[in-house]
Amino acid sequence: MKNRLIVASFLLFTSLGCSGLAGLGGGGVDSAECVEYFEVIETCSRKAKAKGTPAGKAKAKAWRKSAKLSRESFEKNPNAVAIAASCEAMIPAIRDDADCN
Repeated sequence: MKNRLIVASFLLFTSLGCSGLAGLGGGGVDSAECVEYFEVIETCSRKAKAKGTPAGKAKAKAWRKSAKLSRESFEKNPNAVAIAASCEAMIPAIRDDADCN
């Protein structure tokens, strides 16, 4: 999971300087990919917290904090296509986590 998050973060930060694609449309925080990403974060956070373990509670808190930071970064990024791609890349790492199942 950690490697996937690193890759997704790398995609996000490398895209910050690539605003040339921003005019292509599609994407951004309101894209289907990001809406799904934030929904997955909330769903998995609830599941992890519901397990009642300290690790589950910590993971839920970390996921929510990560989502908050991602949203803040995405809102500053003019590259809507890269934002959507970043959201899409982060979804499997969270969905596949044992605390989300």
